[in-house]
Parts: sequence; structure tokens; C-alpha cells
Amino acid sequence: MLSSTRNRKKAVVQNPRNDKGPVKLGRIVEPTFEETRTVGNIAKELVRALLEGSEYTVFPFGYESYLTHIKDLIHQRKMERGDVVDQIASMPDLIVVDEEFGSISLVEVKYRNRPPGNVSINTKIIGRYARFWPNSTLVYVLP
Repeated sequence: MLSSTRNRKKAVVQNPRNDKGPVKLGRIVEPTFEETRTVGNIAKELVRALLEGSEYTVFPFGYESYLTHIKDLIHQRKMERGDVVDQIASMPDLIVVDEEFGSISLVEVKYRNRPPGNVSINTKIIGRYARFWPNSTLVYVLP
């Protein structure tokens, strides 16, 4: 169910044809957490399908997959932030098994809706993975 409490911003651009002031374009609706999570899940499933198509065995791992109640409490800010909560919140999304070489990898998938040249990677996120999941691979999916 989509939330009815959305963040809305007015979009305004300068009118290049005259000096009567800016042109109001209406409202830009920013996606809700639920919508953002859905798009992230689609990106995760895309990466999963690509890996499985390359003959890897892939298992869901992240807290979104198994710890949904804890995830909801974290996003509702009902859990005190600390190392344990940060580690749970940063669990990689997938376990990827290469049976041919006998190796296992952890993969975190992030989706960014920006052109490839404009993607910024949050250093706080990178730091969390380096601290709690140093052997994980971070995959960015771009449109």
C-alpha cells in the first residue's frame, strides 16, 4: 500500500521566453520509503537473476529478507542506534556461491536513479560495509 504522506516540493524554472517570472510546473512527488524499497528490491532481483544466469547459486541474506519486524522498527526510529543495529541494517542482500571454485561471496545491491556520471556514493554507507562486512561486494545498479 502506498503511503498518503508524501514529501512534496514545488518545481520552478525560469521562463526563457519572457521576464514575467518563473513558470510553476506543479508538484514533484518524492518517493516514499515503501516505493524506494520496492525499486531496490527490483534491482536486487535483477542482480540475482544475472548471477543465477551466470551459473552462481544465490540466496537472499539481508535483513529485509528475514528480519522484517526489526527492519520496520529501525526505519520507524524505535530502535536505539548502535553497532548492533548498524550491523543488522547493513547486512548484505545476497549470498553468492560459486560451486565450481568452492567460494562464497556476500553482495550488497544499491540502486541509484541518477545518470552514471552523477552517482555519488555515501561515504557513511561505505564505512559501514568496510567495518561490519569487509569481505562483501557492493554493486550499484544504475538506469
